[in-house]
Amino acid sequence: MDSPLYYVGINIAKAKFDVAVKFQNSKHKHKVFKNNPEGVQWFMHWLKPFGETFHCVMEATNIYHKVLADFLLQQHTVSVINPKCTANFTKTNNLCSKTDKIDTKIR
Repeated sequence: MDSPLYYVGINIAKAKFDVAVKFQNSKHKHKVFKNNPEGVQWFMHWLKPFGETFHCVMEATNIYHKVLADFLLQQHTVSVINPKCTANFTKTNNLCSKTDKIDTKIR
């Protein structure tokens, strides 16, 4: 049996990235990691218990998303989206996105 596909919303900043894994029951698990090679390794270790198949979605944030996106592409599907798309989606659906934690669940 194939493992389920999990969606992972990632909000990138210079020093950290927030992550939300969406489960099939629409609940989320949230965690914050440092935006450095060690933080990426902790993130990959944290993901392991959830399964093997992930679709990671993050905004193109200056250059801060590049290292994580490139690393994730080795094993997972990654979508890097225009930040205006997220902002427009939020406005269209009357969502109040005010924190990084909330932002990760929108992606």
